[in-house]
This record gives sequence, C-alpha cells and structure tokens, in this order.
Amino acid sequence: MTENSSETPEVFRGHLDECLRFLGNTLVASIPKGSKGAAQAKRPLADFCGVSIDCVQQWLRNASLPIGEQRVKLMCYLDMMGFRVIELERMPKIRRNFLELIGFGLISGRQAAELLGYTTVSRTYEVLRGACNASTGKRAIMLRECSSRKEELEKRKNNAETRYRLDIPPKVQPKKAETEPVTLPSSGLQQCIADEILVLSARLSTLGSQLKRSTGVSKPQKGGT
Repeated sequence: MTENSSETPEVFRGHLDECLRFLGNTLVASIPKGSKGAAQAKRPLADFCGVSIDCVQQWLRNASLPIGEQRVKLMCYLDMMGFRVIELERMPKIRRNFLELIGFGLISGRQAAELLGYTTVSRTYEVLRGACNASTGKRAIMLRECSSRKEELEKRKNNAETRYRLDIPPKVQPKKAETEPVTLPSSGLQQCIADEILVLSARLSTLGSQLKRSTGVSKPQKGGT
C-alpha cells in the first residue's frame, strides 16, 4: 500500500467487482439514476481511466469488467479513493508498485512489456495479476523502474487525487472485515519474501556505494612514514 492510500480513510474493502458494486450504490444514493447530473457524477472515474461515461456505467452495473490497462487504472483509482481492493492487497510489493506506474500513466502497457522483455502486452498483465511468476531478473527491472520514478509517481498521484476526486464518505467496516487477515498462498508468500530480500539487497548496495564515496579513504602505502 502506498503512502497516499494509507492516509486515505477506508471507504470499503472487497474484491474489484464488490468495490464497483458499492461505488455504484453510493452514487445512486447520492444522485438517483435519471436525475440531472447522475451521468456527470461518473466523469472523474471515466476521465482517469480514459473511457466514456457509458463504459463506466456498464462497469458499475457489473455488465462487464475491464481487462488490461483499463483494469489496472480502475484498481488504482479505487485505491486512491479509499477502497481496499483485495486483488491489490494480495500483490507482492514490487509487482504492485510497478502496476501503479501503469495505472497513473507513467508508462503504458506496451512500454512495460518492452522493459520486461515480453513479446506481448497480455503477458505483462498475466504477470501483474499473478497468473504466472516473474523471474528474479524481471522483478529487479520492476524494482529499478519503481525506484527511479518514485518521486514522479508521488506527484502524479497527488495531482490525480485532486483532479479526479469523488466525494465518497468513509464507511465503518464490520468487525469481521476489520480483523480478517489477508492470506497468501505459499507460492505468493515465497515471492513476497524474495521481493523483500531483493529490495533490501538493492538498498544495501546503494548504501555501500554512498559510504564508499563519502569516506574516500585510501589504503596506506607500505613503507610510508
């Protein structure tokens, strides 16, 4: 979870389709269907995802759910608005951070595929949603891209939160939902541990380089006085 999302009051927690259903019911409750402005109330979500209002209305009715880049953007938008999307919560950290680069428009799905060396964009989305694993080398590429674009991503998220905000009141979750643990399959847990080791290794390497540059201590020469 990112710093911004952790500061946003929780609105609802559930799977993507459940979050969409809750959002649709909330919008109908505030602006009944057929009322003036009901369609335009969905404009922020439509603009963020780069789709029409009619498309958003289909999502909210669960008539169809997006795939690929639009699905990534939708999950990022809901998380930004205070929804806790279970599919995002269960993602290993490196994979989720890389997904946000796509969700907030820093790179496209095509660019992500090229960075990771995949021949098709669909393969990239299969990896991001956990349908197949990424190698250690490809996770290292994800980590590098996320680290180099961290400040840019935070600026993009802050701007998006202001520009595309929907006023959705926070909701107090039932006790069961609050205390329900997030569980990962053993393979997912192993990848999370591997990713944390990868992140720690990168940080230690950077710290070592910084210390070496700052000290500038050379080895004493033999026979010196």
